[in-house]
Amino acid sequence: MTSTLCRLFQWAMAPIAFVCLSCTETTAPMKEDEPANEGPVSRGPLAFVSNRTGSWHIYLANADGSAATRLTPGEKPAWSPDGRRIAFHRGITTGGVQGIYVINADGSGETRIRADGGNPAWSPDGSRIVFNTWVGVQGGIFVMNADGSSATMLVGNEFENEGDWVGQPTWSPDGRSIAFIRAGYDTGWAIYIMDAGGSEPHQLPNAGSNEPSWSPDGSMLAFESRPAIGTVRLDGSDTRYYAVGRWSGDPDWSPDGRSLLFNTFTSPVGDAMSAVASRMRIYVVSREDGSIRQLIADAVAPALPSYWDHQAVWSRVSGSNP
Repeated sequence: MTSTLCRLFQWAMAPIAFVCLSCTETTAPMKEDEPANEGPVSRGPLAFVSNRTGSWHIYLANADGSAATRLTPGEKPAWSPDGRRIAFHRGITTGGVQGIYVINADGSGETRIRADGGNPAWSPDGSRIVFNTWVGVQGGIFVMNADGSSATMLVGNEFENEGDWVGQPTWSPDGRSIAFIRAGYDTGWAIYIMDAGGSEPHQLPNAGSNEPSWSPDGSMLAFESRPAIGTVRLDGSDTRYYAVGRWSGDPDWSPDGRSLLFNTFTSPVGDAMSAVASRMRIYVVSREDGSIRQLIADAVAPALPSYWDHQAVWSRVSGSNP
C-alpha cells in the first residue's frame, strides 16, 4: 500500500471522537512561522496540496502552473461550480481544528461548516456538499447543504461487508449520480456508483480502485490504478491507462476533457515520508497523444528537497485549461 493510501487508512480507521455532527464556525487563518507567499499571486484555476514548507497547505496556481500561492492549511480541495470557493478538510496530518471548511479563492471567509468528515465535493448547482466520515457503523457518505446544515447519510460504511469503509465521493456533472470507493481489508478497494439519493450502489467494472473523477461531460471516470491512472466509460468499456510509472495518482480532468492532471514520484529513493519513493510532483498528460509535462514547477529554497505536491484539481469554469 502506498504512503498516500496509508495516510487515508489512518484517517479512515483511527478511533476519533467528535463532539458534534455539524457546526458552522468562522475561523481566522492559522498563524504559522512559515514564510508568506512571495511573487505573483494566483486565485486559480488550479488548486493543489503541498508540504513544501513543512506542513500540508492548499495552494492555488494559474492554468499554466505558475504563481503558486499558499492559501490555507488543509487537504483535498474541491472547487465550487462557480470557481469562487473551495471546500476542503483538515485532518490528523494537517493539524489545526479538524473538520470540513469552505474558503473563498482570495483567502477570505474561511468557515468551518462541519466538525468531522472529509473529502468534500460540491453538487453541480453549488447548493450541497457530499462528504464521508471515517469509522464504524455510523460512518459513511453523507450529503449536506453548502452551509453545513441538514446532513443526511446516503450510504453507510458497512452496506456490503462488516469492517468496510466508503469514501472519496464525487458528484456527476448532471447531478444524478455519485461515484465513491469502497475499501475492505479482505476485499480490497473498488469504485462504485450510486444514484444521488443513495440508492442502487453498484461496482464500476474494469476500473481502478481509488480516486474517481468525473469527466466534464459525465460519460467517463478517471481513476487511480497503481502504478498508473486510467479512464473508463460508465458501462465498464474503453478502459485506457496513462502515465505508467513508479506510482501515479490523484487524477483530475481538464475542463475540456482533453488532458488529465496526476501526481507521481520523481525520485526512486525513499525517505521519511515514504519508503516507496520521494519528491512527488504534479504533471499533466494529453489524452490525445500521451505526452506528459510537469505542470507545477519545483519550488525554490527554502522548500524542503523531498516535498510532495499532489491532489491537484482544476476549476471547471470555462476557459481555464492550461
